[in-house]
Amino acid sequence: MKRSLATSAVLLAAIGSFTLAQQSRQPQAASNEQTSKNADQEFVKDEAVGNQFEIQLAQFVQQKAQDQQVKQLTQHIIQDHQQAQQQLQQVAQSMQMQLPQELDEVHKAKLQKMQQKQGRDLETCYTFAQVGDHQREILMHQYMAQNAQNPQVKQYAQQTLQPLEQHAKLAWQAAEVFVPQARTAGEHMRGTDTEHTTGSSSGLNSGGNISNSPGSSGHSGIGNSGSSAGSNGGTSGRGTSGTSGSGTSGSGSSGSGTSGSGTSGNSSGRSSR
Repeated sequence: MKRSLATSAVLLAAIGSFTLAQQSRQPQAASNEQTSKNADQEFVKDEAVGNQFEIQLAQFVQQKAQDQQVKQLTQHIIQDHQQAQQQLQQVAQSMQMQLPQELDEVHKAKLQKMQQKQGRDLETCYTFAQVGDHQREILMHQYMAQNAQNPQVKQYAQQTLQPLEQHAKLAWQAAEVFVPQARTAGEHMRGTDTEHTTGSSSGLNSGGNISNSPGSSGHSGIGNSGSSAGSNGGTSGRGTSGTSGSGTSGSGSSGSGTSGSGTSGNSSGRSSR
């Protein structure tokens, strides 16, 4: 009898502990669900303001800019963010939300500051800002595409991700106009960077003139120091001391050459026509 009572007491205690654990989990689960819902709503509101800001700023820059790549960037941004805003309106309606109809104070100040600029200063500031802003937006959309609780919010983040990536690519290309060194960073961000070695290369163009500008593509040759020169129309020579350049314009393609070799200083090779 005593054993039965003890067993019953243990069972009751276990059931009580399980019930308390379940009850403690329910508020936590409800809290997490509410947090995710709030995150979805905040994302939608931020997107609404962000789309309006991008459209208004791009329209202003498009009217003032002279550089064609900057103009091309603004055109894509206007079209894509207008379309995104239309999609977002449908998402907000399904969530019974009212979207902001004007910019907040932060974005108003950003717009006013940019509107005070002109000429090359406007183009560079706008382009550089777009590079940074779109990298941040891409990360946010990638996160919401995976973690949004609302299916329509998740779908919106997925569908607008590709245009943002295109904007970032165009912004990098425009930045290269103003800062040539941005080419390397842009290629790295786009996953198209090529391997370069140290040293300088020069190639003979078809007119016999020497061009020191690196080509747009190609692979570097092998060398220890100095420079090697190759013709534009053929394959460059391979020197025992010299580092070949890269590219197809000016420097030629590197690797094992078909003619010419140098032993020190500058080595040059010129292919047969």
